[in-house]
Amino acid sequence: MMTMTEPLFEMTDFLMLLCGLAVAAGLLAVRYYRSRNYWRRRAQFFETEAYTNMRRLSEKRTDLRRLVERFMTTRKTDYVLRQRAHPQGHHCHWPGCTQEVPPALWGCKRHWFALPLHLRNEIWRTYRPGQEITKTPSADYIKAAQAVQEWIATHKPGTFASHA
Repeated sequence: MMTMTEPLFEMTDFLMLLCGLAVAAGLLAVRYYRSRNYWRRRAQFFETEAYTNMRRLSEKRTDLRRLVERFMTTRKTDYVLRQRAHPQGHHCHWPGCTQEVPPALWGCKRHWFALPLHLRNEIWRTYRPGQEITKTPSADYIKAAQAVQEWIATHKPGTFASHA
């Protein structure tokens, strides 16, 4: 006769029972996923119009998120620092320099810091994020850029320095 203090199962029996259940569950899962119906149904779902629409919506949301991140930045510095080199190529505005720079930058680091501070500040003040994409710089920015080119012509005559 069993008393209340004796365990109903030995621990080894219990572990063997658990292992047996786990193996049985695994075999059932393998059988389910190996069945042709599962894979056929799965393939049919990816061919449906609902799946295609879901993918298109996801791509549109991704594109929209990228546009918002790109144009709706709160700080001009964040926008400029996030820019990458343009696939069509954009070069430093210093005469003769062939260094490629992101379109949001006026020029390469070497020539940007060769400009006097008041001209750099004027370029920065008149720059609007996105003007390099829309190709519509403000009249003030064009005046500042012309002032920079005049300064280069008068203070660095004959300088066509490029990065060697």
